[in-house]
Amino acid sequence: MILTASGLLATAPFAVRWRRGKTMAALISGGWLAMTAGLLIGPAGLNLVEPTTLLQTFPLLATGLGWIGLMVGLQLRRDVVLALPTSVRHLVAMDIVVSVVLFGGAATAMLYWWWRDRAGASVHEGIVLVLAASVGWAMETRSLHSDGGGPAQERLSIAIRAGGSLAAVIAITIFGLGAVATGGSLSAGDLAAPGWLIAPGLCAVLAIFMGVAGRFMLGLAGKHTAEQLAVFLGVVAFVAGIATELGVSALFAALMTGAVMANLKGVDLRRFERFILAAEHALAVIFAMVAGVLLDPMIGWTGFGVVLVLVGLRQTAKPGAVRFALRTQRATTDQPARGEVPARSRLYGGAARQSPIAMIMAVGLVLSHPTESSRELLTVVVLTGLLCQLVTMVRRVPAPSVAESAPVALETSPTVDGEGAQ
Repeated sequence: MILTASGLLATAPFAVRWRRGKTMAALISGGWLAMTAGLLIGPAGLNLVEPTTLLQTFPLLATGLGWIGLMVGLQLRRDVVLALPTSVRHLVAMDIVVSVVLFGGAATAMLYWWWRDRAGASVHEGIVLVLAASVGWAMETRSLHSDGGGPAQERLSIAIRAGGSLAAVIAITIFGLGAVATGGSLSAGDLAAPGWLIAPGLCAVLAIFMGVAGRFMLGLAGKHTAEQLAVFLGVVAFVAGIATELGVSALFAALMTGAVMANLKGVDLRRFERFILAAEHALAVIFAMVAGVLLDPMIGWTGFGVVLVLVGLRQTAKPGAVRFALRTQRATTDQPARGEVPARSRLYGGAARQSPIAMIMAVGLVLSHPTESSRELLTVVVLTGLLCQLVTMVRRVPAPSVAESAPVALETSPTVDGEGAQ
C-alpha cells in the first residue's frame, strides 16, 4: 500500500509542476528521488517496509516487470525499426562493442576479485547483469539542452533518444539470455532452469502464442478501456507467471510478447499503447522505491571501488564512443534527408548516464535470487547510475576548437525526426 500510494501520488496532476525544471527532470527521470524514499522507508531507514515482506509479493512485482517488458516490446514495430537512420544503428553497434569489451572485461576481473573468498556468490550472473546494465544510456535530454545549438542540437537529441531506446531492447535481451546461459534460473520457485537452448525456445513459443491471443482479445475488447485493461493484465500476468516457472526473466519474455503483438495485423495498437504508457511513470516510481528497500548500502570499500571503476568507464568511454560514431557516419547520396550534429554538446556527456532499465534488471535479479551478492549488485548498479547522473549535471563542455567547430552531416529519417520523436 505504501509503495503503490507513493507511486500514484508522485504522478498525480498536482506533482507535474515539480518535473518542469531541468534539475528536477534529471532526478525524477533517473528515479533517484523515489529510490531515496525507498531507502528511507526500508531497513536502512525507518524500517517501515522489510525486504522479506516485499519479497512475499513476488507474483505482483513479477507482473510489474512483465508490464515494463511489454511496454518496451510494443515499440518494436518492424516499420519503425527499419526506418531508423543508419547512424542510429551504427551508434548502437558501437555502444555494444564498447560495453562488451570494456565493461564485460572489467566486470569479470572485478567480481572474481571481490567475491574470490565468498561461497555461493554467482559471479557469472553478476557479469551478465553488469554487462547488460552498461548497454545504452538514459534517454532524457531535456535537462541537457542548452539555449544554443538549433536544429543540429535537436538532431543530436533525437539520435540520443532513439539510440537509447534501441539499446534498452538489447540490454534486456542480454540480461534474459545471459541469465539462462549462466545456469542461473531467474525463478522464485523450486523448478530447475531448463537447458540454455530449450528455455529461450519455449519462451519464444510462449511469446508467439500470447502475442496472437492478446491481439485477438484486444480486437474483442474494442475501444472499451476497462476491457483493454483486463486483456493487458491477463496477458502480462500469464506471460510473467509462465516465464518464471520456466526460469526465464519475466522482463525478457514480455518483451518478446510485445514485439509479436506489435507486428501482427488486424488491430490498431496506438490507442492501446497510449493507454498503458500512461502508467509508465507510476511504475518507474514504484520500482525505484523497491530498489531502495532491497539494496544493501553496506558494500564496503571494495564494492565502492567497483562503482568508481564503472563510473569512470562510463564517463570516459561512452561520450567518446557516441561522438565518434555520429561524427564519422556520413550521409550517402541515396539518402535525401541530411542533417548536422554539433561538434561539442552536453548531450554527448549525457550518454554517460546509466539507462533506467539497468535498475529494473537489477531489481528483477534480487526478486528472483534474494542473496547477499545480488543485493550488493543492486547497490552497485544504483550507485553507478546516481554518480553518473551527478557528474553529468555538473560537467561542463569545453569550447570547440577551430577544426571541430563545423558540424558534421548526419542522415536523418522522418520517422525519428520532427513530431512524435519522443
